Amino acid sequence: MAADATEADVRSRLAWDDAGWPWTRYGPVVMTAVRAGVPVLGGNLPRNEMRAAMADASLDARLTPQALARQRDNIRDGHCGLLPASQLTPMARIQIARDLSMAQTMAQAASASGVVVLVAGTEHVRRSLGVPAHWSARDHADSWVVVMHSGPPDANARLGVDRLWITSATAPQDHCAELRRRWGEPAAP
Repeated sequence: MAADATEADVRSRLAWDDAGWPWTRYGPVVMTAVRAGVPVLGGNLPRNEMRAAMADASLDARLTPQALARQRDNIRDGHCGLLPASQLTPMARIQIARDLSMAQTMAQAASASGVVVLVAGTEHVRRSLGVPAHWSARDHADSWVVVMHSGPPDANARLGVDRLWITSATAPQDHCAELRRRWGEPAAP
């Protein structure tokens, strides 16, 4: 993309999904790369491939049984326990397919330029269940997984990462209350 591309142009070219990746949070990083002339690639799984991923049982074998169980737990917890149990495995498969898609995009970019930086959510960068779980041995040898964490880290913050950068705490937000409101669920007791 041209260094003077507008935010609208960049979002359009990347088919940016603001619902899953709020531009207010990720846009500054993306635009800094664009302004610096660094190639920016979208690596997320296209929305039209998600339904097929949900039904693709072969994706389950791409993770260890422990990592797959953690992925299901993440889906359950990330949706505040509101999803039916029958949806946990299909939703975990979407996450696995997303991570695989990002890993493939990174591999292609690395073969062209040698250096690649992935900006993604914490669980997407964990070595055991995220994008690195789909890298080759060579990719692992040359990689660093760095997570920025807001406020004091919990017990899981250091799992599967090489470096943990602690930043200032942000105001607490009850994401589950917002999800219950959107889904029309009663408030938690």
